[in-house]
Amino acid sequence: MTKIFFIILGGFLSFLIVGLAGVYIRRGLRLQEQSEGRFRLVVEGAPNAIIMMGQDRKITLVNQQAETLFGYSRQELIGQEIEMLIPGRFRPKHPAQVQGFFQKPTVRSMGAARDLFGLKKDGTEVPIEIGLNPLQTPEGSSALASIIDISERKKTENLIRESNIQLEAANNELEAFSYSVSHDLRAPLRHIDGFVELLQKSEASNLDDKSRRYLSTIADSAKQMGCLVDDLLSFSRMGRLEMQKTKLNIEPLVKETIETLDQDLKKRKVDWKISSFPPVHADPAMLRQVFINLLGNALKYSRNRAIPQIEIGCTEKKEEV
Repeated sequence: MTKIFFIILGGFLSFLIVGLAGVYIRRGLRLQEQSEGRFRLVVEGAPNAIIMMGQDRKITLVNQQAETLFGYSRQELIGQEIEMLIPGRFRPKHPAQVQGFFQKPTVRSMGAARDLFGLKKDGTEVPIEIGLNPLQTPEGSSALASIIDISERKKTENLIRESNIQLEAANNELEAFSYSVSHDLRAPLRHIDGFVELLQKSEASNLDDKSRRYLSTIADSAKQMGCLVDDLLSFSRMGRLEMQKTKLNIEPLVKETIETLDQDLKKRKVDWKISSFPPVHADPAMLRQVFINLLGNALKYSRNRAIPQIEIGCTEKKEEV
């Protein structure tokens, strides 16, 4: 009787264990199915093209974005070797590259340092960047590739490159033009300065004070014009050369500019008001040109006033004037 009881108990326990094992297996399968379902939802909803392949280089999974990018349906891609999406010139080396990835499976990006291209169904090539992730699946080791179409970025880069080339050519032309103009202007200025100097030496005793002042004004103007020519040449190179900043007092520069402009006023009266300035760090030639332009415009647009008042001042901020 006791023996029969233990036989019945053993059978019951075996049945119970098998039943519980079945429950856990079914639950495990459901959990696995749920995990795989979530994974596929994530892949399908990804904004980039997603392609998964095994060590045999055959495609095992694609998403909608991959279909859109390459022009194939997933039925045409699943089971095919990945090389069908690679331009022919890159195919011979690709199997070895895939093998190298699986030998050292690490997350890595491709395409940032060199140009990568994908091959579409219609035969056209598309520039891409790829992020590779190793995965372990029930079927074995796999590689999950996230693929980005960078066509628009490449177009923008090419436009920027072409614009830079055109800009450099324009700068070279501008520099050549400025050099030519400055060279052509220097010759007559040297003639003016030279003949004025001859007149001052040979005819000074025959000239009255007014005439000597006229000659002196011509000589000073020729020298100032020479400086302006040099400044113009420096200004044309300003985009490529560093500014020659020095500690500078602005007031003498302003007064020098006013004296230069006063010579063209033809006895026109102007009430100049010059405020005090702190020392600044600036390029003297560039700042001189700024004042010539600003004060010249002030004179130009106030010519209808009897005695215009032109004030030059400054505002100090934290690190600039």
